[in-house]
Amino acid sequence: MNDKQLKRKINSVGMQFFVTYFEMIRDCNDNKYLIEEINKDTMTRINFIYGKQSLRTKINVTRYILKNNLLKNVLIKISSSKNIPYAYSSKAKELLKKYKD
Repeated sequence: MNDKQLKRKINSVGMQFFVTYFEMIRDCNDNKYLIEEINKDTMTRINFIYGKQSLRTKINVTRYILKNNLLKNVLIKISSSKNIPYAYSSKAKELLKKYKD
């Protein structure tokens, strides 16, 4: 996968979304449960609910990234991004250390 394709995958998920939810998505195969839990969380934190199709896309692209061993590359891109709040790029750096292999 070239750099442009990887950026498109990251943009499909959203950097903040990926950093926040990839572990939950990795650990659960039930899309219905994930959609409910993510929307509960986003409603509590930021008073926002994703559309079901939008969340399915984000979940499926996250799974694609994990399945194709792109996690390290994605976390490097997110951790060096200037387009997201520092808290998320910092969390990406922490996750990169945690999942460096």
